[in-house]
Amino acid sequence: MADTPNHDVNNSLATCHTPVGNSIQQARQVLYGHTSQYNVPCNTPAVVASNVQQKLSFSDQPSPLDPRQMTNLEAVLNDIYSKLQNIDTLPNLLQSLPSIDARLGGIENRFSRMENEIVQMRNDVNRLENRVKGTECNNSELNERLNYIEMERDHIKQENYDLRERVVEMQARSMRENLLFGGIAEDTCEKEDRDNIQTEKVLQNFIKEKLNIPDNIKFHVVHRLRPRQDGKPRTIVAKFERRKDRDRVLKAARDNLKDTQYSIYEQFPNEIMERRNILWPIFKREQRAGRRVRFKEDKLYVDGRRIFPQDVTNQNNRQNYSAPNKQMDRNDQQDPPFLLKHFGPPTGVNQQPIELIKSYDICVFCESKTDDLDILNVPKGYEYFSKNRKKFDRKSGGIVVVFKNLLKSHLSFLSSDSEYVLWLKFNLRHEPNFLLGCVYIPPENSRYSSVEAFDEVENELIFFQEENIHTILIGDFNARCGTGRDFIFPNDDLAQILNFDGADVIDNYFHSFQKLILCDIPLDRANEDKGRCNTFGSKLLSFCKNNNMFICNGRVGSDKGVGRVTSSQTSLIDYCIVSPDLFPLLSEFEVIDFDPLYSDVHCRLHVIFSTGVTTDLHNNDSTPNTVNIPVRWNNEMKDQFVNMVEDKLSTEDLFNKLVTLNVESDTFQSDIDNFVDFFNSIFIDSAHNCFGDKVVRYNQPNRQNKVFQPWFDKIVIKRDLNFTSQRENIISLKQTNPELI
Repeated sequence: MADTPNHDVNNSLATCHTPVGNSIQQARQVLYGHTSQYNVPCNTPAVVASNVQQKLSFSDQPSPLDPRQMTNLEAVLNDIYSKLQNIDTLPNLLQSLPSIDARLGGIENRFSRMENEIVQMRNDVNRLENRVKGTECNNSELNERLNYIEMERDHIKQENYDLRERVVEMQARSMRENLLFGGIAEDTCEKEDRDNIQTEKVLQNFIKEKLNIPDNIKFHVVHRLRPRQDGKPRTIVAKFERRKDRDRVLKAARDNLKDTQYSIYEQFPNEIMERRNILWPIFKREQRAGRRVRFKEDKLYVDGRRIFPQDVTNQNNRQNYSAPNKQMDRNDQQDPPFLLKHFGPPTGVNQQPIELIKSYDICVFCESKTDDLDILNVPKGYEYFSKNRKKFDRKSGGIVVVFKNLLKSHLSFLSSDSEYVLWLKFNLRHEPNFLLGCVYIPPENSRYSSVEAFDEVENELIFFQEENIHTILIGDFNARCGTGRDFIFPNDDLAQILNFDGADVIDNYFHSFQKLILCDIPLDRANEDKGRCNTFGSKLLSFCKNNNMFICNGRVGSDKGVGRVTSSQTSLIDYCIVSPDLFPLLSEFEVIDFDPLYSDVHCRLHVIFSTGVTTDLHNNDSTPNTVNIPVRWNNEMKDQFVNMVEDKLSTEDLFNKLVTLNVESDTFQSDIDNFVDFFNSIFIDSAHNCFGDKVVRYNQPNRQNKVFQPWFDKIVIKRDLNFTSQRENIISLKQTNPELI
């Protein structure tokens, strides 16, 4: 029996067949000097069978202990121990795995839904792209159809224009033998003559006597047009049998009817007359310039070359631009119409706007298109006041007044609600005060216009008017009133019926036009604007009649007898309107030529009032002649007024007075007068008691006394009116009965 090998760890050497556990135990005994308390793992068949070539040799001699080695080993072992302790937390981690798995599942589901939505959105985008492509195809088809329709429309429009021109040409051809005769008084026999035989005889007599044509000219048709609004005789339309006779009469009219009340001119269709009205101011201007001008229907020729209104406007624009402005033209820029955008010219641009302002004491700018944030760069020594439009989508409207600082103590700007007028009051110490209204009324077809614009201005004028104050209105009224009458001729018979003879205030109102005659100012205004009177024009004439004011255009200054147009070379819409007492103080009035530096289409109005008339400062008469009249109607007190009238007015008394009237009695006229006086006194007394009295001064020792002599009283005015009326009757009688001359 073989001996079992000795496995004593103290003296045996480890071989390749030595168990690993024994080797570890032997190593621990060497290191620590004792056997480890841990069980040594047993040898496994794999370990035994493994052919380990490496031999482990151990010495039975104890090795010296190194403290540093021990420290390192302890650190390693501590690290291993701490890591082994972390393994104890694995159960907690295993418990949290289901919740983590659930969360990951939720995230996966969310991403799945998002993926589905993205796929759906892609499908929707594809459908929209297909729809857009279809819409583009439809749009291209619609564009082609629209282009075709526009071409057809243009073609039809051109055909319509050609047809209209042909109709106008045919009308003009049918009227070539016609002439219009104006100013010929009507014979009483003409009213009963439906065949117009008497009218033809009147016309033939007129041609023989006034035109010095002895021939018996024959006509196809002679008749009068509808009655005129100004009360003048109706115009006669005559169609000549021979064109030569018509031309001969027209030529004789130019030689014999100059500066007379008669007029003879050709007849044209309305379309041609509108074109002629546009070209007429250009014709007059070129004629005054000494050029050879000729009108042929609706065509204007100057020196043999046809002229269009836009050509003349462009030519004026090029002439009115000064040299520095040419630099701006080269840069394709236009000067702002409001004085180079609020007076502040940039460096290198002319100083003409500033010099213009410095040449006046007060400058009024209408349609300034400013707002409350704009700051105007006025010249030194000047200030400005503006009234801007409150409600607007873009800058529009607006009124600006620039004035000298020296006038600041004498000026007061009045607050008002209307955006159409800016009120300015002059407070002069030894002169009558002035009320200046700067007006801008938008065109009647504008979105900013109002049918009540003139009513607003009139109401504020009545509110601000005071005793012994003169009124001036200036600005853009956008009113075309032609040569319509802006005052009222009094009717003496009506004044007697209404018992106005003793009311000096009413007499002064109705006879204020006499002040124009004394100043050698014509009552009839001239006007180059031959267009029809528009709605605002009628309102302007009514405004002047209601407030006893007169239009200066076409009456005074260099514009006397001319009435130059003020807008677009075609229309007169800018006015200066004054009280009749201001005409003696009006020294200059002129319509300045159009200049694009100052406005887009308007001409400037140049007005100078002279306040140098001396007054008697030592006149201590403090008791001028006065009259008490009721103040104007107050709508808030209408009920009180009605109650006062009802208290004083008795139906029984009126009935008894009417019953006692006897038409056949000799005193019937005086009885009627007494009854009217009684009835009138009821309303006047009620007005005095209800609305109060207002003291009206007249014949004051002011500057009017220098114009109206002491002998010029009410009796003289009435006699002058009677003389004028009789003179007109004599002239009319001579026209109807030439044999009396």
